[in-house]
Amino acid sequence: MTWYHHLRPSFRRPTWWDVLHYGTRAVQGIGIVWVIQNYVVDMRSCIGASMLPTLRAEGTWVLISRYPPALRPPSLKIGDLVSAQSPVRPDREVCKRVIGLPGDTVCVDPVGAARGHGGWEDGAGGREHVVVPKGHVWVAGDNMSGSIDSRMFGPISLALIRGKVFYRLLPNPGPLENALHELDIDDDD
Repeated sequence: MTWYHHLRPSFRRPTWWDVLHYGTRAVQGIGIVWVIQNYVVDMRSCIGASMLPTLRAEGTWVLISRYPPALRPPSLKIGDLVSAQSPVRPDREVCKRVIGLPGDTVCVDPVGAARGHGGWEDGAGGREHVVVPKGHVWVAGDNMSGSIDSRMFGPISLALIRGKVFYRLLPNPGPLENALHELDIDDDD
């Protein structure tokens, strides 16, 4: 026996108890990751031109604060970026900005960008207005000419909102804050 025999790793075959122990730990770890991803915070890549210039068309990695189904959504404000299940393609999530809350009156297409999409457009251009029904929100992309949003499919149910986008990871890491601000219009002038 040499003086370094104790430095050699000793390998043994795992017992059924070892397999059971580590298998249980792996399942628990996967379960914890699933709960965090679906109920706490999720990391997603948002791809497409609808949110230019806020998010890149080639893809932007963002963090999404998830809402548990029973608490959906606690504090949405006009201008918040949200992740929602697409009403057109339910297998996809979309990232859009909240433009109208329940009870708000919104202009369907203020810039006339939706012409030809066969959605809510009726030739009225920026003159058509809609009251957002209770339990729904009106969403739109920042790049209205490249976005399929509430102008095409109408207000979306709050049940489709999956969470609020709050942080951009890549590129240009930083918080994604509400970009819309209320105008202070003084009628005295």
